[in-house]
Amino acid sequence: MKKWFEYQESTHKKTDAVLQDNFIEFNIAKAVEPIRQWTLKKNLQIEKNDVCFNKQMYIDEIVKSYPNSTLDKKTIESWILDPEFNNLMDIAGKRIRIFTNDDELNFIKKILEPFFQIDWYTAQINVNVQAPGQMFTLHYDRYKSWEFGDTKENLVQRWLIMLDDQKPGQCFFMDQTSVNWKKGDVIGWTQVLLPHGSANFGYWPRFNIRLTGKKIDK
Repeated sequence: MKKWFEYQESTHKKTDAVLQDNFIEFNIAKAVEPIRQWTLKKNLQIEKNDVCFNKQMYIDEIVKSYPNSTLDKKTIESWILDPEFNNLMDIAGKRIRIFTNDDELNFIKKILEPFFQIDWYTAQINVNVQAPGQMFTLHYDRYKSWEFGDTKENLVQRWLIMLDDQKPGQCFFMDQTSVNWKKGDVIGWTQVLLPHGSANFGYWPRFNIRLTGKKIDK
């Protein structure tokens, strides 16, 4: 994983966005309170409790996402399956995703829809939990635009909508910036621009909604 991250570092162009010291775009605490209450009722019923990356799937997505790369699949495999980082990722690099059926996704969508100018037909909504002792290693988002039927990666944006106030031991880094949040804060960034990662070394689970979508004009 380390060599893959260093390769991404070398190919990403830094812009003025790196100089940002606050990635909070706005706050919708009142609007998302029903979603927070819903997560409590779900009682951490999970869809997945696995490593951050399904390694083989990740390798296949890298090959697909970088069609013009000079890297061969064998090199990519050696970087992603690096034994130095395998143990760390298998033990601590986990995530929990709360199971959502169609009715629940529509419930969340109706609450969020007024605040985001995106194509909601193709938008991706995930409700995630980072439990104490879990982390998401420093990474760049992959070029995801092909998932939305568009090759212009700057049209695809991702947000984290935080469902609780930040508690001791919970951290989220965007490039060199430690992002502090309050309940309802919307953390936003252009999806291919900056490296980021998170960890929870506190005593409380961290809940958030991860929203990804293609921006449209209204």
